[in-house]
Amino acid sequence: MKSILNNFLLMIQFFTRIPVNKNLQCEKDNFKKGAFFLPVVAFIIGGMEFLIYLILKDFLPINVIIVLLILFTAMITGGIHMDGLADTCDGFFSLRDKERIIEIMKDSRMGSFGTIAMIINLLLKYQLLYSLVLKNLSIAIILAPVIGRISILFLCLSKRTAKKNGSGNIFIGNMSKPIIFFITIIVLTMNTYFLGLKITIISFAAVLTVTYLFYLLCLNKIDGLTGDTLGACNELGEITFLLALLATIH
Repeated sequence: MKSILNNFLLMIQFFTRIPVNKNLQCEKDNFKKGAFFLPVVAFIIGGMEFLIYLILKDFLPINVIIVLLILFTAMITGGIHMDGLADTCDGFFSLRDKERIIEIMKDSRMGSFGTIAMIINLLLKYQLLYSLVLKNLSIAIILAPVIGRISILFLCLSKRTAKKNGSGNIFIGNMSKPIIFFITIIVLTMNTYFLGLKITIISFAAVLTVTYLFYLLCLNKIDGLTGDTLGACNELGEITFLLALLATIH
């Protein structure tokens, strides 16, 4: 039980700004077993967003609430996944060789492609969530972050790392297939309960397809994965899920 709690808190400490004032074991095996809790952490974040929505919906316009939810997400996660998307786009669209792309991705300064990607990502997320809430599908506020983290887990099944050292290497190729299968079944069951089987199948198939295509792009550009590409995959997974959900019910 102590080990399980350690791994759960490790995921909170690594992926959020929620203060965990505790010295935790952070060996590679802890991250491997802790991966089970990554969608759980996303569910907690999504649940907090949903609670904010419920509290504010009778006092503020929906579009204002959605902006506040996106701001809350950026604050509680430290923008870690959005930063990964920006860095990935800066590198991939630079049209340089592998070594130079990785150097660009490591640069803390955001370039033009990263800025454009960030703006498009935020606009899409805002408009999609706004449209879904108007269609009485506010549950998407909770489900989208969870699906985004599931896409990260599937990407991490690959053992192809683009760098010898990097924060992403503790996850890439270090995932347990049974754990990923188990948590995926739980998430799909939850989605089916809220959305129905047809919408769940279509939206999840869309996310898996985009995740695989993004993986192929990573192999083509830098011959593997980095922590930034994992963050980018999360954002792509969320947007794809929301797009597929809206398209299916439209």
